[in-house]
Amino acid sequence: MKPLASYTVTYRGGLPGLPKAKSGGVNLAVWPDRFALTGKSGSRFWSDLVIPYTSVSDVTIAGRQVSTFEAIAGGLDSRQLNQRNNLHIAFTDDDGRSLVLRLEMLTGFVIPAQAKRCAELQDLLRVNNIPALFSA
Repeated sequence: MKPLASYTVTYRGGLPGLPKAKSGGVNLAVWPDRFALTGKSGSRFWSDLVIPYTSVSDVTIAGRQVSTFEAIAGGLDSRQLNQRNNLHIAFTDDDGRSLVLRLEMLTGFVIPAQAKRCAELQDLLRVNNIPALFSA
């Protein structure tokens, strides 16, 4: 069986064991009943994580934070970098803690394409009625 979709993301924060953002790709697979996150080669920091939809309370798309360097180097064009390409998955872990896993979409060569992939992910969730599986 194949996942409904698969994306490459990078970790931006939210897990107790990983307080800081890390570079390196993580594979986000969307299954009918869960999100599965596995490290890609070179992502030694990442431990596989499965998030059943029954433990998810919300999935939102947030704006990308443009760094000071990007703003200075990009000048007026840096506004193009301020796109909604960050995924926030709010869920309860096995220890009962409410967490928000923050991921930045990497699938898509440029930032506007990454934002488009985030919108496609939201559509995929809705079309497959996955939000109905989220915890109340």
